[in-house]
This record gives sequence, C-alpha cells and structure tokens, in this order.
Amino acid sequence: MVLNPFTKYTADFADEADMSGPLLFCLLLGVALLLSGDVRFGVIYGYATVGCVTIYLIFNFMCETQIDLYRSTSILGYALLPMVFLATIAIVIDLKNLGLIGISIGGIFILWCTSTAANIFVSCLRMKDQFWLAAYPLALLYTSFALITIF
Repeated sequence: MVLNPFTKYTADFADEADMSGPLLFCLLLGVALLLSGDVRFGVIYGYATVGCVTIYLIFNFMCETQIDLYRSTSILGYALLPMVFLATIAIVIDLKNLGLIGISIGGIFILWCTSTAANIFVSCLRMKDQFWLAAYPLALLYTSFALITIF
C-alpha cells in the first residue's frame, strides 16, 4: 500500500506500527549508497532521528489528535521506500552527472515519498483540509534524503 501514492488510507492504518520495516529501509538505503561509492550510514540515521522527532513535534503541535513518536517514525520510515529505489537507480546511473534530468528524477521520488507520508498522516490525524500543511515539512525531510542520494 505504501508504494501507491494515490491510496486512500483509513484512520486506523497506522495502529499497527512497527520498526522493523523502517530500520530495514534505512539500512537498505545505506547499502545502496555504499554500493554507489558513498558511506553515509551515520548521515542517514542522523537525518532519520532528527527528522522523526521534528515531524513528531510539528504534528503534535499542529493537530488536535495526538500521535506517538513510535507511530510517526513508522510512517516516515515506510514512506522512505521510494528513496531506496532512487538510491538503487543511483548505483547504475550517476544522477549527479545527468544535471537537470537527475535532479528531476530525484524530485519525482521526493513527491512520491511526500505524498505517501502526507496521506497517511492526514488520515491518521484527521487533518482533512491540511494536506499541504502536512506535506511541506515532509517534503523538506525527504529532500534531505534525496540530496545525499544524488550528490
């Protein structure tokens, strides 16, 4: 379900949150970057930790419905899967040397991650009319992952 950015999620979608998938996707992202020549494990886990805490705080200040850190980390981690695909593409194709085309490919994957995470947060936190308000900080987070993947 996470791979389709147009999926409509129910309010109880994130009730069964887990950490195995997000940790695996962070590890796979690090391995894909390692295979493309960059050792970025610390940067990935640093961005993930700071990003998860920041998104958790932003959404809890913004919404009447509260979400716990575990559940928000699970949502953010599962929505990171398209970025793993981008890093896998970067093993074969050097996106930095493609110039604007490589950046555009990265932008597509940023939109994919952002729309998936924003749709899940909007449905779980019942933020019906606040999609773009939720999507902005998520886009910033996934842009940081795309930057370390492309450059």
